[in-house]
Order: sequence, then C-alpha cells, then structure tokens
Amino acid sequence: MSGGDVNGDGISDLGIGAPNDSTDGSHDGRAFVYLGHTAWGETTPVAAVVIDHGGGEDGIEASCGYRVDLGGDANGDGYGDIGVGCAGAGGMVGVVFGSAASLAPAVDLVDADLIFQSAETGSQVSEVFHVDAPTGAAGDVFVIGAPGIASGAGAVYAFYGHSGLVGEVDVATADLQIVGASGMAMGSDGLTAADMDADGRPELVVPAAYASAVMAFELGGF
Repeated sequence: MSGGDVNGDGISDLGIGAPNDSTDGSHDGRAFVYLGHTAWGETTPVAAVVIDHGGGEDGIEASCGYRVDLGGDANGDGYGDIGVGCAGAGGMVGVVFGSAASLAPAVDLVDADLIFQSAETGSQVSEVFHVDAPTGAAGDVFVIGAPGIASGAGAVYAFYGHSGLVGEVDVATADLQIVGASGMAMGSDGLTAADMDADGRPELVVPAAYASAVMAFELGGF
C-alpha cells in the first residue's frame, strides 16, 4: 500500500496491491488506485485505476501488485507516477505515468509507460520505491529491488528520473547498482530511505533477507 498524488490535484491518492487476486487467472494479481477527494463517505470507494498483468490470458502467475509505490516522478513532468511490482514469472516493475487528464481505468502492466526488467532468469525484479529528488533535479530516484539476481545474491538498482526514462529498461543499465553476496537476497521487502547522519542527504536503506542484515548506502546527486 502506498500514497501519493498521481493526478496533480494536491490531494493524496492511494495504491493497494493484491498479488494473490485470481480474478484474471490464478495469482495473476492486481493493483488498485483510488483518487483522493474531499467528499469521502461511508460507501465503499471504487478504484479509479485497476492494473493487472496480461489480463490473465498469458497463464502466468504474475503476482501483480506485490509492491505498489505512488507519487514518484520518473519522467520529470511534475506528476506522481504509479509503480507496480510483479513477483512472479521472473518479475518486472511497471510504471504508469501520472497525469492531470483522466487516467485509463484499466491498465495492462505489460503496456506500462516504463518497464524495469532483467534478462536474467529468476531475477525477481519486483520491489519498487522512490526517493524524492532534490530541488532542481530532472525527476525522482526510482529504486528497484531484485532479490533473485545472481542466483539469489540479490541486487538493488537506482535510476535517476528524467524525461527520457521511458519504455523497456534493463536494470543492468541503472545509474547505481548494489549487488549482494551469495545467498543474501538483497533488495527484498522493505526498501526505504532516511537521512541517518543528518547531513541533509538521504541514505538508501536496503534489507538482505537471508543475511539477517540491513545496510545503508549514500545516494549521490543530493
């Protein structure tokens, strides 16, 4: 679950992942985006955007919605974007660009505006998290976790947002790459950022599930 403004109205929106949803196929998964407004009542809200993977027709247990991140601006257009991770079938992270115009009510993640993936089998590219960029930067920093990379060593990849960050992108082309040691599963659940040394710049906080460790790395460019 994640909050952020994806339509530029100044009100936070909400993204919820349901990776075990089987509406479109066994564990194909879905993600739902609810637009914030000032007239919430007690009725059950209706999702403004429903995101799935292949409409369930590809027979892949994609676990779409394994991770959801709202509000990061990948392409520097001033609107927060919708990042959705799929943990199944090798993994992928799709990003749907936000807009002041009406967002499409149904989105197939394979047609997302930006797709992070890996050529490596079993990479489990599935974690997505953004770090707000400093004033004047071209876009926010998108951090992608792939705990299955390098036979389970795992890795984290940081991409600095800009107008050309669009289409299919291999994580191996990241601006910053952090690869774990054997068996660490670096980049698994829990990516975050915090200014841990009070220098005004955020550190990237990275878990490594099978090493029972959490590590912090300085992000350049801040």
